Amino acid sequence: MSEASGAYAYPARFEPDLKNGGFQVSFRDWPGVTTQGDDEGEAYFMAQDALAMVVDETLDRGRKLPPASPLQPGERMIAAEYHGWDDEEDDDDVE
Repeated sequence: MSEASGAYAYPARFEPDLKNGGFQVSFRDWPGVTTQGDDEGEAYFMAQDALAMVVDETLDRGRKLPPASPLQPGERMIAAEYHGWDDEEDDDDVE
């Protein structure tokens, strides 16, 4: 049984990109999930988007989410919402 609709939060590390400018964001609970933004605000928005995509994909495939690690110094909690597939939308395609 998969998790229900709701919000999920995971710690993310924001690091300045000294070479290209902006900020790099990574999630230690989600290896390989990274994003970036030209400033902290954009990086935060992009982190929410990246987390939402990986949470949606994981739950839609019926897989379990990893447990969220405790927040460590230098990290920020990022939340993503999951609503699942809208069955009513899919019914419009069936005649």
